[in-house]
Amino acid sequence: MTQLITTKRTKRIHSVTTRKKKDLAHSSAVHLLKDVFRRHQDVEQMLTLLGWQNLPQEVLIEIMDDLQGFADELSGRFSTLCPYVQNRRKRVIYWVDSVLNGICSTTTAAEALHIS
Repeated sequence: MTQLITTKRTKRIHSVTTRKKKDLAHSSAVHLLKDVFRRHQDVEQMLTLLGWQNLPQEVLIEIMDDLQGFADELSGRFSTLCPYVQNRRKRVIYWVDSVLNGICSTTTAAEALHIS
């Protein structure tokens, strides 16, 4: 009889623990999706503000982190005086403008902006 009670109790505890793990995993997934959605909105907003909506996908992939940095700075979440970051931003603006104005090819700009 004692073993039967222990088994039922163990199953109940296991069931509660499993539910809590599932709830935690679901909560983490929801939080992650919300963060990804917010970042996507920030990047879309930056593309619109900068007039870069028609930027080719190949170049866009190379500057995705830079766009997030632009959005973070604009919203006050981040600021830098680092000369390396400032030089990178100048390079991004130069190459994107070159692509949009037809001065260089998409491939050339993507190669120039690629960070290895």
